[in-house]
Amino acid sequence: LHVRSRRQRQMCIRDRLSTVPAGKWTLGRFHHLSHHQPLRLLRERILDFWLTILTDEVKHSDCSDLVCFELGSVPLTFIVAADHPLADQANLALNDLLRYPRLNLASGMLPAFENEVRHRGLWDTPQSTQYYNEADWEGRTSEEAALLYGHTFTLELNPSFKPLDYNLDLIMPIALVVHRDMSEHPATEALLKWLRDRLQEKACDHANLQLAA
Repeated sequence: LHVRSRRQRQMCIRDRLSTVPAGKWTLGRFHHLSHHQPLRLLRERILDFWLTILTDEVKHSDCSDLVCFELGSVPLTFIVAADHPLADQANLALNDLLRYPRLNLASGMLPAFENEVRHRGLWDTPQSTQYYNEADWEGRTSEEAALLYGHTFTLELNPSFKPLDYNLDLIMPIALVVHRDMSEHPATEALLKWLRDRLQEKACDHANLQLAA
């Protein structure tokens, strides 16, 4: 079996976990908040592996031909610029967040994520804009005042941002997605071992990074 050892990386985990030994893998960068393209590329055998935090989207799709190896998880949180009005406030409530715009994704782009955020009353829709209080933005543009989603690796890459003191209670599993017929291949097993070792190293510096059993 010929293995083309090409791997695509999702968002900020690409730079934190994907410094692989030279010559082992060909890495791709994925800059879109969607799971459809990497799943298509996996099925077309353009990709052999996909490292992602969009694991729940894969589980909610028709992916019987693919296997998700969960490696760990990170809590999702809201992050803001260090000078944001909410940056240093403690014990934030939902009403505090609703005064500011939030990252607006197209409905249906990430169905599992959308359901979770809607359940928490934080999904941005045209109807919710009535709650914004522009007087609180202190002259900022809507982009500068926006609450962004992030996790421990996002903050490691962007030290100028701060996490808000608000518990989203939303956990993002980190997983390697492979074609089912590749799930027991030596190349997959070697990559899984390497990624687990990397996560073990990262867990020493990130208390909220949980490793899979």
